[in-house]
Amino acid sequence: MGTTMAVVLMAGLSACSTPSSRIAKNQALFNSFPLNVQERIRVGEIDVGFNAEMVNIALGEPDRKFIRTSDQGQRTIWSYVEYDIRTERQLVKARVRVRDSNGSYSTATDNVWVDVQSKTEYDKKRVEFLNGRVTAFEIVHR
Repeated sequence: MGTTMAVVLMAGLSACSTPSSRIAKNQALFNSFPLNVQERIRVGEIDVGFNAEMVNIALGEPDRKFIRTSDQGQRTIWSYVEYDIRTERQLVKARVRVRDSNGSYSTATDNVWVDVQSKTEYDKKRVEFLNGRVTAFEIVHR
């Protein structure tokens, strides 16, 4: 079981994408960026004026891409999603199987506590591009 857990853990860790791992995969491109841009990317931050490659290395692939059209033209929006998972304990009426002292089973209705999880999706980050450059971004602090 220990070996299986180690394999599962290693597979999970390799699936994680961090600025360091993205830099390593794109080292030559990263080295071509100005030093102040490299510093921001290393800590997973972006700035106005960054191009899509810089944002991709800093934040990773977006979960969604949108096109916003207005009287000022078309803008591309990258959205990074996170989830808020909450567990709530609820008392519900349930049919349960009961065994008596003779070993016979019957069904009874009783109140039981159950944990109910809810998963709410929200935009953690949104990045707006115009002509291939970041013109604005939003970061939600929860």
